Amino acid sequence: MVVGEGGLAPSYFFDEMGARETQDYIDGLARRRRTAWEVGRELMRVVAAAGGCKRFDFPLPWDKENKPAPEVPDAAELARLKRQAEKIGAALKAREGRQG
Repeated sequence: MVVGEGGLAPSYFFDEMGARETQDYIDGLARRRRTAWEVGRELMRVVAAAGGCKRFDFPLPWDKENKPAPEVPDAAELARLKRQAEKIGAALKAREGRQG
């Protein structure tokens, strides 16, 4: 794929390219392909709308990328954060009192 589709010289790929550079190159090829798929999807949406289609759904793999769910703090963490916020608030009030 990297040599054929990517246009890299085989000698560079096999002899000089490191693992990280190879991964970056493959990621770049995927982004290049992604743009073409997005253009195709929009063209299909226009054609479908012209044909009277009310709802068009053509999901692509990256529409629902596997993103980790945000961490929800537990009760102990919330209590710790609240105490920290109260300390900061008290320090800011004390500082305002000294300045005013």
